[in-house]
Amino acid sequence: MKKLLLLMTAVVSTPLVGNTRAEACLVKDPSGNLSVRSSPNGQIVGALKNDTLVVIEERRGDWVSITPHAKRSDAPVWVPLAQLDCHFADDELRKAEQQGKTPEQFANEILRDSKPVRRSDQQLRAAASTAAGTVALKEWCKVPLTYGEQVEFIVISASVGRGRLDEALNKLDESRKKIGASEFCLRLEKGIRGKVENPTSVPFEVPAPSAHGSNVTGEALAYACLGNVPGMKREKNTEEYVKFCNVYITGWDDARFAFLQGTTTYCPPKITVKELSVIFVDYLATHKEAGKIPAAEAPMLAFKDKWPCQ
Repeated sequence: MKKLLLLMTAVVSTPLVGNTRAEACLVKDPSGNLSVRSSPNGQIVGALKNDTLVVIEERRGDWVSITPHAKRSDAPVWVPLAQLDCHFADDELRKAEQQGKTPEQFANEILRDSKPVRRSDQQLRAAASTAAGTVALKEWCKVPLTYGEQVEFIVISASVGRGRLDEALNKLDESRKKIGASEFCLRLEKGIRGKVENPTSVPFEVPAPSAHGSNVTGEALAYACLGNVPGMKREKNTEEYVKFCNVYITGWDDARFAFLQGTTTYCPPKITVKELSVIFVDYLATHKEAGKIPAAEAPMLAFKDKWPCQ
């Protein structure tokens, strides 16, 4: 029962912070008490007992700054990372899955056997942002959820209430509309999982690009660029198409600079050709008409729409 209580507390106490998941760990020191310091290898300012749940705030080499899960606003203290068990939640989830328990069954077991923990409205809203991210990952980005993510969603949803969850979803939807679906899904999956590994859906279908750049339409260029969108399913010719996309957009941007020097067209931040292509794909997903014009014209529409000069 103690492990289930710790697991529930860890799930609800490690929200997405700036689209990045905080990490919950248990204190595990051979002596039974872990000394905490004011800085890496600094002065000892206290101690924590084994099995205390903490949240990692920052890493510096072999040291991490931590706060107890219920006091994340307090000044962090420093401990060696080796004295923490940061895999206990994954271990419990893996064990439940191997025992054949469905995500619903294990989530209900956690909720049934764990005593309610008082949390502030701020903590509950932060937890709701995590649950909303899981919903967005599945429903909007079409990324299959892991066993642990399914359990986590059920537990958090039961703890935060529908109103907070809807509010968090609305905020995520605003972000999705602002930066585009592909870029949004990239940031979300990377923030939740630390990497992008699952395929997401394509909002439109277009033919493969012609071998001759002069015949390329906007939609054909977008098709070639799909391989640059994180999480997209990789096909046999994906790498070849991506090379075509990158060379085309690089050449197009160089030509724009050379021939329109002194003329303001659009004002982007410092950005890679891969990021440019993701913006282009997003634009064509909602502007079908741009797919029918020559590829030499379509990027200008996309980038002027994304980065208009003030």
